[in-house]
Amino acid sequence: MSPAAPAENLPLVFTINPGSDEIVCADTTADSTLEEVRNGILSGRFDLATQVRISETGNGKTREHSGSLLECARKYERLREVYEPVAQSAASGTRWGALTGAVLWMTMLGVSVARQDSVTGLCVLLYPAVAVIMVAVTRFKVQIPLAGQSLGLIVAVAPAFAAYRITSNAVVFGAVVGAVTGGVVLCCFPGRAIGAVLGVRRRQSMPLAPGAQVENALTAIGIPAVISVLLWLAYAVLLYESAARGLFR
Repeated sequence: MSPAAPAENLPLVFTINPGSDEIVCADTTADSTLEEVRNGILSGRFDLATQVRISETGNGKTREHSGSLLECARKYERLREVYEPVAQSAASGTRWGALTGAVLWMTMLGVSVARQDSVTGLCVLLYPAVAVIMVAVTRFKVQIPLAGQSLGLIVAVAPAFAAYRITSNAVVFGAVVGAVTGGVVLCCFPGRAIGAVLGVRRRQSMPLAPGAQVENALTAIGIPAVISVLLWLAYAVLLYESAARGLFR
């Protein structure tokens, strides 16, 4: 597709076979550009070994990178899922698992701290609340009553105040770091395993790029599942020992 607007003014531009019978894929939005490239891959019009040059424009800056379409497509979920659906779904599951773990562990910590210091506890709870709001607005396009500048002001200022309050207490700050780290580590691997399972199911029904290689579903699911079991067993042992010391103190 040849865009009506100059390519340098568009958010995302794919140049297929740059310099030699090149094909420019670009539109007014990045999503529509990716959809055009995706359709070209699925139809066999664009081979995954084809050289491409990609220009991304945002915040007044333009970034360029090049390589084979296979290499460059790994940067975009919409493209990667047509030739590596299991790997893409597993990577997405890892991110969602890490985010879920951080939010849950921060919430539990905030509730615990609030029993001793309500203001500091609310400051800790503010972070998972802001994370949930940001995901709802940016990922799921949920309409929040406090929209626009009001929401932006809350998201920008409130965590800054909370950070000041939390960092002024070394014990709480250490607990926050530990909670985020523990939540991410304990939940990212289960998330990856679940994502891989969903990827295997999707691969059976979704269209794939010509030449898409077979993915090892057993490895994609089994490795993170085993790591998950080991980590949660270690976590359970630590909780048991901590509870036992408190009981017999």
